[in-house]
Amino acid sequence: MPINRKSLLVLLVGIVLGAAVTTAYMERKQAQSKEVFEHKNRCLQVAQRYEKEHTESADQLGMSVTMLQVGYSPERNSCVAELIEETSNPLFKFKTYLVIDLLSGEQAQIGMCDERKGECNGTFDSRMLSEQEAKFTEFRHAR
Repeated sequence: MPINRKSLLVLLVGIVLGAAVTTAYMERKQAQSKEVFEHKNRCLQVAQRYEKEHTESADQLGMSVTMLQVGYSPERNSCVAELIEETSNPLFKFKTYLVIDLLSGEQAQIGMCDERKGECNGTFDSRMLSEQEAKFTEFRHAR
């Protein structure tokens, strides 16, 4: 069955149009990926600066800051971090579980325990980390 010119022309136009649409789609996806990478990289830099500043000032008070996770929130156009602050002196040793918007300073305290009183056992720690993970996800996807 021979292909007539009209069918051949429609086929060629379809191929060219499909290639153009695919190329435009791929270029858009690549630009979005680059933008997401740049945001994540910026957030990592902000988190490192936050951790350094808070650890340096906290050393004198017997505090330390440990970043567990950092992410970019497109909804907030900000950087969100999940961290643990540990404060220690001769009377107590507290662990505080936090989620913080690193640019606005908004934070949610998930929980606190005193290690010297045995409050920071495996069950408590697991529960806090689970709640902290949920709050981190909520912060990343909320305004």
